[in-house]
Amino acid sequence: MAAVWTTGYPFAYERELSTITVRSFSGHVISDTMMRELRLKPRVYELSFQCPRGLSGAALANGPPWTRAMVRGMVLGNKITSMTVFHEVETLKEHGREFELRREEALHLGVALKASVLLSLRFRSLGCSLADWLGRHGLLKKA
Repeated sequence: MAAVWTTGYPFAYERELSTITVRSFSGHVISDTMMRELRLKPRVYELSFQCPRGLSGAALANGPPWTRAMVRGMVLGNKITSMTVFHEVETLKEHGREFELRREEALHLGVALKASVLLSLRFRSLGCSLADWLGRHGLLKKA
């Protein structure tokens, strides 16, 4: 699918040096799906890279950063999907205790809210949707 990138401040503050480091991540959109964990079940992109804390709210863009990149969404965080690949339960007779061994594989993906979802949101403070407000101010370019 589409190559995308994002830039933000994950784990950015280094107290010993009193500096903030900007970090960028890139990869691909690997699915366009629904985020069932959220009440409104919005459409999201699953990303081929993890999005650490501090990257939430950053723009997800496509196209090289030195060009007029298009914003495709907003980073939410991560999603972990796991599955059991081995499971065994052992009971020790003399103590009557059970021990459980479980091995799991996990898939860690970044998650970004699709731009179309963001644009459709209505804000009381704006008195309209984000798309209407951006369009009124000449800040919205359709893909």
